[in-house]
Amino acid sequence: MTKTWTPLIIFVLALTVVTEITAWIGWLPSHLIPPPSVVGQSFWNERALFVGAFFETWTCVLGGLTLSVVGGFSLSLVLTLSPFCIEQFFRSPYFFRLFQLLHWLRSWLFILALAHRLSSSVLF
Repeated sequence: MTKTWTPLIIFVLALTVVTEITAWIGWLPSHLIPPPSVVGQSFWNERALFVGAFFETWTCVLGGLTLSVVGGFSLSLVLTLSPFCIEQFFRSPYFFRLFQLLHWLRSWLFILALAHRLSSSVLF
C-alpha cells in the first residue's frame, strides 16, 4: 500500500514547496495562487466556520440522499408491483420514451441549477 501512496505524497509535497517558493519570490500574485502557508493559516484561524459549513453541507447531502433513496425505492415498488403500471407502462412503446424524457429533463434541471448557483455566488 505504501508503494501506491508514496509517489502521490511526494508529488503533493513537491507541488506545495514549488507553490510556496513562487509565492515567496513573487512570480505569481498571491490573489491568483495563494501560498499554502496562507491557506493553512486561514483554515486554522477560521476552523469554526469551516466545521459549521461542513456539518451544514453534510446534513443537506444526507437529506438529499435519503429523499432520493426513499423516493426511488417507492417509485420502483409502485412500478413493479402495480398490475395497472405493468399493463400500461411496461408493455407500452411509450415507456422507453418516458425514460428519455426524464433523462432530458434531469439534464436541463442540472444545467439550470448550476447556472443559478454560478450567478448567485460571490466571486473574490
